[in-house]
Order: sequence, then C-alpha cells, then structure tokens
Amino acid sequence: MPLQLRLIKSDETRAQFRADARPRLWGAAFCGAAAIVLMAIGYGGSLPPVLAGPFAAAFLLWTAYLALTFVGSRSERYTLTAARVEIERGILKKRYENIELWRVREVVLEQTVVERIRGAGRITLASDNAGQPSIVLGPVIQARRFYDQLIAAIPKSAALTRAIDSR
Repeated sequence: MPLQLRLIKSDETRAQFRADARPRLWGAAFCGAAAIVLMAIGYGGSLPPVLAGPFAAAFLLWTAYLALTFVGSRSERYTLTAARVEIERGILKKRYENIELWRVREVVLEQTVVERIRGAGRITLASDNAGQPSIVLGPVIQARRFYDQLIAAIPKSAALTRAIDSR
C-alpha cells in the first residue's frame, strides 16, 4: 500500500488585525482646536499675547507629534495564521516579527475602561523563548475577537507541531 501524503497549509492567514490609532487622531484634533482657540483669544485681547502665543505653539507642536505617531501606529498589522502570529511595523522601513504559537504559554488581554468602550485592548503573549520572553501587541482594534482566536489557535498549533514532529 503506497504512503499517502497530506499537505497541511499551516501558514494561510486566519485573521488580520490593526493597531488602534484613533486616540492619537482625536488627540491631534483636540490639540489643533485648542491652538486655534488660544490664538483667537490672544488676538481678541482676552488673554495677553505673551501667554497665548507660547501655549498655542505648544499645542501645535503636540498636534504635529500626535499626527506623525498616528501614521506610525496605523501602519502596525498583526496577522494570525495556524502556526504563528506575525507583527508588521513601519512605514518606510518595515520590521517583521513573528512568534510561533506552540511557544506561547500565556495570553493576557488588558483593557482600560476607555479601551473597553472602544473595543480595543493590549494583548501580551508570554513565551518560553529566552530571547523574547513576551510580546505586547496593541492597542489592537477588536481585541476580544483577536484574543479569542489566539486562545483557540494555540492548542491547534501545538497539535499540528506534534503531528509534524512524529513523522
């Protein structure tokens, strides 16, 4: 009887998630509006221009910082496959990290009250890898769904790894 080989696609994408960058965008809008209001108050004479100018400039600088970090946060992607979690970061310079799911020992989901309202959260993957003992993902959009899919994928990955190793 001939041997039957069965191809197992372990790296097909199961789910993709993005980092939550919305708070930075809202913060940039708020700081920009505050700078405009301070400039208007300074020109109106209600506040001395000596005070209004530096405060408005500080808010404008903070707006620029939040806008730039928004773009960087928006470019983070997390891809879950049957065998690993791949983390892609960067705009001009890309950095790819991955962690094998069979190495993950613990998955922790942390959410603040505001993150719970928005459906976001931070996921920490603790592994037995000495070089990279834990990875923090996030804040991630749809964090609970990502967390549930991770929890479900880890035992399957371990079983798949054992099946491949036993051959």
